[in-house]
Amino acid sequence: MAVGAYRKDTNTVQLEVMSPDLTPVFAEIPLNEYEAPEDMLPPNASSTLYVEGLPEDCTTREVAHIFRHFGGYKEVRLVPEPSIYPGVNTLIHCFVDFVSPLDAAAAMDALQGYKFDLDEHDSGNLMLQFARNPGVTSAGGDC
Repeated sequence: MAVGAYRKDTNTVQLEVMSPDLTPVFAEIPLNEYEAPEDMLPPNASSTLYVEGLPEDCTTREVAHIFRHFGGYKEVRLVPEPSIYPGVNTLIHCFVDFVSPLDAAAAMDALQGYKFDLDEHDSGNLMLQFARNPGVTSAGGDC
């Protein structure tokens, strides 16, 4: 189980810590009903993240390599929106789907401000938020 993983069936959190001899030790900490991680999520939490700050030439594969290591990862969807203004870059709408809002929140916390390309000095940092209408495709609706 991952560090700080939550097991809903036993209502405990299992933390992995290192003993003095550097071997993993697992401690289970009971939670009361008010401390469950789901209760700590904001009301707008969803299982889909909206990601800003991607370069216009990024690929689904590149973005998937960033997110696939997180528990509950399902898929990445990139939706390009060409600019109506000459000389302005295409806007990339990126949606990353997870199994649960808790999984999405963990990825968002870990990757907020992530620098997409370390070799490019003007590469932007990722800005993540919960998608407002999860599951809506590029065919319509808000992000």
